[in-house]
Amino acid sequence: MLRKFLKNSLLGIALLGLSALISAFLGAPAQAGVTKESADFEVQRIPSSGQVNTSANYFDLRFKPKSTQTIRMRVQNFSDHKITVHSTLRNAMTQMGGGISFTENTEALDPSLKYPFTKLAKLKKGHQKIKLAPQQAKIIEATIKMPAKHFEGMVYGDWHFIEYAKKNKGKSATISGNYAYSMGIALRGRAYNIYPKLKYRDVTPTLYHRHPAIAVNLRNIKPMALTKVSAQAVITPQGKDKPKYVFQKADTSVAPNSVISLPISWAYNRLKPGKYTVKAKLSGQNLWNRLPMQWTFKKSFTVSKDTADKLNKQAIKKPVNKWAFAAVASGALMIVSAVALWRVIRLRP
Repeated sequence: MLRKFLKNSLLGIALLGLSALISAFLGAPAQAGVTKESADFEVQRIPSSGQVNTSANYFDLRFKPKSTQTIRMRVQNFSDHKITVHSTLRNAMTQMGGGISFTENTEALDPSLKYPFTKLAKLKKGHQKIKLAPQQAKIIEATIKMPAKHFEGMVYGDWHFIEYAKKNKGKSATISGNYAYSMGIALRGRAYNIYPKLKYRDVTPTLYHRHPAIAVNLRNIKPMALTKVSAQAVITPQGKDKPKYVFQKADTSVAPNSVISLPISWAYNRLKPGKYTVKAKLSGQNLWNRLPMQWTFKKSFTVSKDTADKLNKQAIKKPVNKWAFAAVASGALMIVSAVALWRVIRLRP
């Protein structure tokens, strides 16, 4: 009787352990993806008399000093409902890590930029907000007033169009995104054929993807863009080879008269106060003639205790590896189950 009771009990423990293991590794069911709908509208550039490169799919313009010119875009609603498209002009800048992006703000632009695009170009009144009936198309305009004096290189910006997604009401809500288009606008100076020039500005302790990081800031002080850019930055404690923190990126770009920040992340490590050395290298091609160019920098800097403590406090903490605990628990359970099965076999008559 006792032998039968022990056999059934141990068999139950074994089956329970194996059941728990199976449940742990199967996990929760996967969620289905969401398919985005096609855009409601499209934009089309209307050719300008000032276009230099007629094969370009953006505005590549050269106008006389002091002249006032008008450029136009056609906005078409292809949907069967009314839509509202918002239109803005923006200045070119370089986003963190490289790549040209755009901003309406002029305060964050590099001081070497003599003529921000948004200081020269203005939308026609009423063309900031474009209301379109189903299948309707409208021509919208922007006026460009060229500087009184000749300038070098290029002034770069874009014409941005966006339809903001409406919030869906009701129980069966769906996910939708904003629809946007960007049309580049380059204004050429009389002396267009100039070369980018990079200078080291400084380093900035910061958070990057919520991790402690050091941003190495390099300035392009000339009005010419860089393409095919590869960047690398390495930071080590001063006088040491390790630990080594590295940033690398390839095939990116740098806007004219802008700052490129190379973010070097400490990941889940704590940023320690002290003296550091940074070595940075950036190479790319000059936009107008594809000439290869390269710059290298080596600088020293200090991180204060207050700065390090502040960033470490704000940074995301390393997540607890629940799978490690689950694996240990599962392993222990497997051992118990195996022992239980072995005991069951031994207790058989």
